[in-house]
Amino acid sequence: MKKKLLAFLITGALSCSFLAACGGSSSTETSTSASSASTAEADSSVEADSAAAADSSAEAVESSSTVAASSGTASDSSFSLLDVSSDMIKTGLYAKDDSGNELVFSLFTAPDGNDYVSLFTFDADGTGDVLCGQYTATQKEAGEDGIAWTVLDGTDVYTGNSFSIGVVEADDGSAAFYDQNGTVYTAQYLDADQTITYMGTAAALLANQ
Repeated sequence: MKKKLLAFLITGALSCSFLAACGGSSSTETSTSASSASTAEADSSVEADSAAAADSSAEAVESSSTVAASSGTASDSSFSLLDVSSDMIKTGLYAKDDSGNELVFSLFTAPDGNDYVSLFTFDADGTGDVLCGQYTATQKEAGEDGIAWTVLDGTDVYTGNSFSIGVVEADDGSAAFYDQNGTVYTAQYLDADQTITYMGTAAALLANQ
């Protein structure tokens, strides 16, 4: 679900007045490793992008970023990504690929009380993709590489397409996730407010589809 967006609209914003809350999902504690060079690069990008995203109004995106509250069934209840507050964030992960595209993975409890996974892609060419949906988590046995992924299967509320993405978090603070194409990304943790800021940017993408 690619959407063109002028560069200044990509930096849609939220007021970061929520209490910071950050943590890993209890169902996704396993092992992987991340290089210090990759983490340093991502740290710099996260700070710059979070600061930029805080500069413009989120008013215009409220109605267009609505998520159906019940995955796969009709419901009178709905919420916007802008309704998600920092205390609802369970996990936020940030990655950047070799082409400069940014990816943000998150697990959160929505205003409807259900657990959701989201994966936002912000491409260097000004396009982006938003995936969000309720999920079923399955813990896979470790393979030859010793990594035991937690696989999240669900249905994207925007397209109705099924997806399967994975995440792994280690006690040493390293993390990784893979997208619906199976591409693996070494990641670093975001705090809750940074994750919420990226949700505002994703809402801007939805508003301009």
